[in-house]
Amino acid sequence: MIRRKTMNGGLLSIFTFACLISSSIQLFCSTNCPIIQVKYSDPFIEPAHHSSCINDTSIKICKGQILAYYKGKNSPEYINYTLGTIGDISERENENSINTYSLGNFTKYKVLINAKTEETRIISDIYCTVDDECALSEIKKLFVKYNNQINPFYELKSLIYVDPPPKKLYCFKMATGTSEQCAITNDNSVCIANLENLKQECSVESDIEIYEEFILTSPHTIPLSLTNESVKCNKNNCNDDDMLAKIQDITRDYAYGTVIMKNNARRQREGINQTFCVFILMFYFF
Repeated sequence: MIRRKTMNGGLLSIFTFACLISSSIQLFCSTNCPIIQVKYSDPFIEPAHHSSCINDTSIKICKGQILAYYKGKNSPEYINYTLGTIGDISERENENSINTYSLGNFTKYKVLINAKTEETRIISDIYCTVDDECALSEIKKLFVKYNNQINPFYELKSLIYVDPPPKKLYCFKMATGTSEQCAITNDNSVCIANLENLKQECSVESDIEIYEEFILTSPHTIPLSLTNESVKCNKNNCNDDDMLAKIQDITRDYAYGTVIMKNNARRQREGINQTFCVFILMFYFF
């Protein structure tokens, strides 16, 4: 009995010591950078080439933000990125999530689309603790992705927008669970869906737009989730649950998923996982 207590005490001491070391780990991260803007087809500009950037060796959470701006049927007109303070109103809350759940990565993706102007902004806020310059590494990956895809509005257009607007518009109404005809006022009736206010109904608006926000973490302590959504559209029942699911899938792909051959992406991943498992089993038994 005494021996067991001694062993447990030793393990507790080792665990406590390991936690103290882990909590004191510091990273090398670029910070205090200005916004760097790169036009389409121009190469990535290393933050180290900007005199304002600071190479800090005492950072506990590397942070960065990247924004891709699209207009018309083109690849992005430009991509902005910065490292250090992001400036998001929930920045402190996101840092707390990193610490509370011992996360290696916490990334918030936002997709904003204006149908009438054919503009899209994809914004990714990156927080990470996995390695030196991990935020810069993720920005470089997203820079390549955003440069190699066109404006997502054109994949979404058939789901949300018609011009001229319809004379009769039907929208899903959450309160009744049915599709109802809107009262047209100056051709400005739209269907809306708002996650924050739990609304799906007709409304009188002049804008046709989408706002989707996702959070992706690693490890998956905080499950992948849609954290905010606002959709205003003028096609019949474009705000019902099935249509919203399609909008979410498309915007998610353009924010961080696979756009090209995206229908095969899941099967490819499953095939890789199955091959890996077979390899491990063969190694174990033979």
